[in-house]
Amino acid sequence: MSGQGLEGERSYPSESGEELGLPTPIGLASAVLDTIASWLAPSRQTRVVKVPEFRGQRVSETFLPALQAGVKTQVVRLTEHPAPVDGYVVAQDPLPGTRVKRDSRVCLIVRHPEDPRWEERA
Repeated sequence: MSGQGLEGERSYPSESGEELGLPTPIGLASAVLDTIASWLAPSRQTRVVKVPEFRGQRVSETFLPALQAGVKTQVVRLTEHPAPVDGYVVAQDPLPGTRVKRDSRVCLIVRHPEDPRWEERA
């Protein structure tokens, strides 16, 4: 008697889908969390990292790539910081592609669009 329980009652698959080979909600949630954790956790930490290219980017655009590369940034402004204006990186030290120790500082030379002295230097 297929589909019959012990006392002659009909049995139905559980809502979790285990009998059908589907993942359980808890198993699925665990798999999703493991995947997210693997994206966020850095893979094997190396002692030496490559400096990314920051020149031509806005200062606000440099923080995430620096974090992902494993370096810290130090901003040097050519002018006083005009609060609402985001400056552009015009030079960096060390240069892109240079191998440095993890957590080393990369000096970013930043100019702001309102700096009239920049036009005189160029």
